[in-house]
Amino acid sequence: MASVVWPDGRVCAEATWEALEVHVRQEQWGEYSDTSFRREMRERARVWSGTAIETGGDSREFFEELQRAQMLVIVDAPPGTTSPASGVVRMSEDRAILPSLQYWTASQDRILQRFYVAFCLLVSAIQDAMLGLREMELETLNWSATCSYYSLVHQGRFLAFLGIGDFPKSHERLGRLYRGDSAPVTGRDGMPFDWLSRFARVGGTEALARRSWDQYLDIVRRYLVALDIDDVPTRLTSFSQTLSVAKELRNDSNYEGLLIAHEYDHPIVTPAFRSLANAMGEAAQMTLPLVVGAFMAYVDRDAELDRERDAVRAFVHDYAQRRIMDSIRPKLAGSWPLERRLLLLVQQLRSSNRPSVDYRSIETSVGLGDFGEKSALMHDFRTRIALLDQATQGQTRGPSGPMP
Repeated sequence: MASVVWPDGRVCAEATWEALEVHVRQEQWGEYSDTSFRREMRERARVWSGTAIETGGDSREFFEELQRAQMLVIVDAPPGTTSPASGVVRMSEDRAILPSLQYWTASQDRILQRFYVAFCLLVSAIQDAMLGLREMELETLNWSATCSYYSLVHQGRFLAFLGIGDFPKSHERLGRLYRGDSAPVTGRDGMPFDWLSRFARVGGTEALARRSWDQYLDIVRRYLVALDIDDVPTRLTSFSQTLSVAKELRNDSNYEGLLIAHEYDHPIVTPAFRSLANAMGEAAQMTLPLVVGAFMAYVDRDAELDRERDAVRAFVHDYAQRRIMDSIRPKLAGSWPLERRLLLLVQQLRSSNRPSVDYRSIETSVGLGDFGEKSALMHDFRTRIALLDQATQGQTRGPSGPMP
């Protein structure tokens, strides 16, 4: 399936990229020949974003060039639709035996809570990617690179959580997962990794103890393939390489090299930081389509959500506006190119035919009252803020009272 979203939210989809190009040309430029249509798109790309695009490739490459010019966004499946060819994706045996997924599928409330965690990880990935681009516009180069890097981390955690129901918190361990390390994974309290174990403990199992990083990566890979995501092996390999290099660059700029002290107005370091911010921002943007496409495929096709799929779709449609567009847009401070890019992302999550259903059951399930895991996180968060406040007050008061 070949599909794109235009800035006004329209979705165009055809069985092949060649058919999609014909569809787009005939829809508004029927009088143009193939060559003159591409020439017109090249001129519009120049006017729209100042991007010089190549128009000599095949249809897929042509649409990728239009995406590079921010004229559209390529999606793996049309937003808000279910693939009739492949249908619903049911739990495979290798996933069904994972304690993490057994935990999340134990009740309807937990199924909805798992959906909500996936949504939150997606929001975090999008926000950090957009803030990275905004900080680059402001010439806050090191912070731009850091935001973009954390978008990559959230993207990696999201994909792991989608396939496995858990993810490694450590950046180093996250990298080992996507590298496909053959060493066995040391989980915690019976869970594959160490995020979910903060809330759920099931005890160790022999089957779990024998699993290695590459076996978990294979579970994620095969789940994404089952969702009909395009070119999964290549895209995960590219993501692994990007994450590995990005992690080392982040260490160099923040910790090991102590380069941050020379970020501003340095003849050598400042241009290097600008290149770093640009490369990290491009890396985060490059993998976002995989993450957004995987999320929408999960919403549309995973059997876990069968009972309340329309409510989930309505929730995503509304919350994409509330929690992404309305939240992130003010932070872009009127940067129209970035607002346009954010709008294109949000439009992929908002169905053109929002189901007219009530999703209060989802809001109840993921509220602090019913979602114990979320309550525990909030309690930890508030406790640490209080401890920080106490420590700060202790330092400012000093041995003989408050500082002047």
